[in-house]
Amino acid sequence: MRFLIVDIRKRVGPTDTPHYAVQRRLDVLSERNITGETCHYDNLDLSVEEGALVIRACGIPLTEYTHIIMRGHRTLYEYMLKQYVAAYAQKHGIRLQNARIIQKLPHYTKTIQMVLLAQAGIPYVDSFYCVDGLYWQKEDALKRIGFPLIYKHTEGGYRIDTIKGENKTKKNIFLINTKEELRNACLEWDQPEEQFLTKPSTYFIQKYVPTGEDYRSILIGGRFLSAWKRSATGSFLTVNKGQYALVASPDKDFIDLSERTAQLLEADYCAVDIIYDNGKPHVLEINMNPGFKSFETKLEGNTVDIASAIIDNMLN
Repeated sequence: MRFLIVDIRKRVGPTDTPHYAVQRRLDVLSERNITGETCHYDNLDLSVEEGALVIRACGIPLTEYTHIIMRGHRTLYEYMLKQYVAAYAQKHGIRLQNARIIQKLPHYTKTIQMVLLAQAGIPYVDSFYCVDGLYWQKEDALKRIGFPLIYKHTEGGYRIDTIKGENKTKKNIFLINTKEELRNACLEWDQPEEQFLTKPSTYFIQKYVPTGEDYRSILIGGRFLSAWKRSATGSFLTVNKGQYALVASPDKDFIDLSERTAQLLEADYCAVDIIYDNGKPHVLEINMNPGFKSFETKLEGNTVDIASAIIDNMLN
């Protein structure tokens, strides 16, 4: 038995060091005397040899592995590699985490999530996307969404800010209070053309629900495993400096919404982010490659061993 974990390179600090979620998986594999190896997306190559496709990682054919986990991606080309590897793994009998959803989705964006969830009747926070990205001009949409609103990257992209001389990764999510602020944000971050010709917008707008907290549930094999609540401190965002607490007794609607979402996407492993609007849970977004450091390090004695659950699911 031999595992391969394909990781994205870190954008800040040493680029070759594994992310926390990767190292934890490697630790679990080592504890079980299972071989675990890593590579980065730029270590993958494709070739045609005597009419057959061969995919290698660091020069080793993927057929040498029994299980593959592909972590998050940052570009369309990395996602294309995921799709090639998923099809290759299926042909050669290799277990690939989240293979069905990788093959199911032609792209991996929040706009696709929006469409899939709406078509399946799964509650999703009111949102609006337009190809030209001229959101400040969309009077009907702005009336429906209302101000303040959230301006968010469709692919979950991060930016790098320099804070006190140190580079920090920040989410491209902005709280917008007025039409003028929205116009300025569109021009700064998306740079839309006056008439759409070549560049589709990479941002969308979403209703702002001022609860100051959201939830993340972890699903393994389409079943609810655990959840935390994250409360904002000093910002509308709950990430980074938010306060975390284990959800000890989630209600049935919360679990049902989490599981319906994971099962719709046929996910082996995913996170479903949820917010309550008018007392009812709504999906904010889905992450098919979530980290889990907060589950294992920020819950003050109520840690959840996500890494072991992931490996168990892969082995089953």
